[in-house]
Amino acid sequence: MKYKRNHFLFIILITSMLLINCSCNNKKEDKTPDQLAKELQTKVVECFINDDKEELKKLFSNYTIEKTNNIDQEINEAFDFINGNIISYDEPISRTIGNSDNKSYGASTDNIITDKGSSFKIGFTGWLTNANNSNMIGITYIQICDLGVTYDANNNVEYNGIKYIGYVDD
Repeated sequence: MKYKRNHFLFIILITSMLLINCSCNNKKEDKTPDQLAKELQTKVVECFINDDKEELKKLFSNYTIEKTNNIDQEINEAFDFINGNIISYDEPISRTIGNSDNKSYGASTDNIITDKGSSFKIGFTGWLTNANNSNMIGITYIQICDLGVTYDANNNVEYNGIKYIGYVDD
């Protein structure tokens, strides 16, 4: 009788552990497209903070890497475009569009401030899913805007510059 009770408790213990393990493994799958976009945007900004050009390149879709004439040069120019070291920034804002088979997503981070007082915005656009071409999955392009402004003769705002990484005009 004692053997059956211990055997029963052992089965309950193993079953509970399996259920807990399964629920933990599904956490990544439970993330919304908006959450995934924010996470990717955070990685993009961290690449700029850590001067990690290789990791940034890995975030791009294979399609973009193949179609961009010299993505390494564009990445180098973008890192040079940021004036100084990033010291603060806002939380990312994300957006998604499309159905589960063809889901486009993107995110941006505003008010990126450097130690030299410059202000930037960095955003990406890409594909979370693409049933027609899996090589498109990943970042399509990154846009970096220098938020410092000047004014033209008509008192219209002109941004100091915009830099793209991976922009492919098909």
